Amino acid sequence: MDHEPISITRANTDKDLVLSWLYSKPSAITRQRYLKSYEQWLSFCNLTLKETRVEDIQDYRTMLEMKGYKPATISQKLNSIKSLFTYAVKVGYIAMSPCVVVKPPVVHEQISTKLITVEDVKKLVEGARCIRDGLIIKFLFALGLRVSELLKMRWDDFYFLPGGEVKIKVIGKGNKKRELLVPNYMYEELLMIREGDNPWVFHAPLRHHPLRSNTVFYMIKKIALKVGVNEDISAHWLRHSHATESLRNGCDLSLLMQSLGHSSITTTQKYLCLRETEGSSSYIDMG
Repeated sequence: MDHEPISITRANTDKDLVLSWLYSKPSAITRQRYLKSYEQWLSFCNLTLKETRVEDIQDYRTMLEMKGYKPATISQKLNSIKSLFTYAVKVGYIAMSPCVVVKPPVVHEQISTKLITVEDVKKLVEGARCIRDGLIIKFLFALGLRVSELLKMRWDDFYFLPGGEVKIKVIGKGNKKRELLVPNYMYEELLMIREGDNPWVFHAPLRHHPLRSNTVFYMIKKIALKVGVNEDISAHWLRHSHATESLRNGCDLSLLMQSLGHSSITTTQKYLCLRETEGSSSYIDMG
C-alpha cells in the first residue's frame, strides 16, 4: 500500500517547488545554471515532477547524446535534474526520485589536455585589452580561483598580516570560506583599477555589481584567439594550470588542497598523475 510522503514544504505546484529548490543553492551563478538545466528538461518532457518516470529521464539522456553533447555536459545536466528530484523527495513533495536508477555518463576528465604554460599565461595577460582583464587572468592563475570565487571578490575581503603580507577571504563551493595569500605586487596592481566606493573588485565600468561569468569566459577566448593560445581554453584551465605548476615547483599537496578549497585530498591528488616523468626515485642520488 502506497503512503503519501510527509511534507515539510508549502509548495503546491512544481513552480513553487523549483523556486524553493533554487533558493537552497548557495550562489546566483549556480541558481542560473540549475534553472537553465530545468527549463531545458521541461521543454523536452513537459511533465510535472509527480508524473515523471524513470523512462522519461532515460529518454532525456538519449536525446542529449543524440544532439552531440559531450559526456561532461550531459553529466552536468542530469545531475542538475537529479538535484531537483532529490530535493523534492527530501521535503516530501514526491515519494521517490525517478533519477535513482539513471546513471550519468562516465566522464574521463583529461586534465592534461586542459593546461597551459606560464609563458602562455603571460601572453594572455599581455594581450588583454585593459588592465582589469589582465588582472583577471593573473588572479585566476596565480591564486587558482574558480570564476565564481573571483567574481565574488570585494575590497573589504582583503586584509594585511603583521608582516605586511596581503590575504583575501574567498567564498568557495557550498559557501566554504578559505583565505589565500596575495602577492603584494598583484595587490598594488589591483589598486590601480579601484573605483571609488564600488565594493566589487571586478565589475563593469561605473556599475556597482560584479561581472558576469560569461563576460570572463568570452574575454579569455577572445584574447586566446588574438595571441595564438589554444582556443579551447576556459577560465578553469588557469585553475588546473595553477595546481600543476605549484606542484612542479615543490608545493606541498596538503597546502595545495587548502588553497584550492578541495574538501578531500583525493581530489587534489589527481594533479599528481600528470607528473609522468617524475617519481620518488628522482630525489635519490646513487651516483
